[in-house]
Amino acid sequence: MARAHQFQQQSPLERRLQFCPAEVQRKWFARQFDLARDSGLPVFLHMRAAAADLLAIVREKHASHHFSRGVIHSFDGTLEEAQSILSLQGLCIGNNL
Repeated sequence: MARAHQFQQQSPLERRLQFCPAEVQRKWFARQFDLARDSGLPVFLHMRAAAADLLAIVREKHASHHFSRGVIHSFDGTLEEAQSILSLQGLCIGNNL
């Protein structure tokens, strides 16, 4: 029987829809990595029109070993941004076409 994959709840960083201020999004987005570190679960990240913020936070948290694997879905960034994300071991990207 196949083993189910477990992820922590999706963590959004969204600039296309302004459901809350950017600084609030960044604060709570970054806190999700503490949960990933403490639980050992992969991160499941949502990104829309927020590549610069996402990359800064993901690089910092990856360097400090807050997570080891995860998925960034709804990716709508550039090829260079995708390459930067994929250069971090353990991350995958899902995009919207």
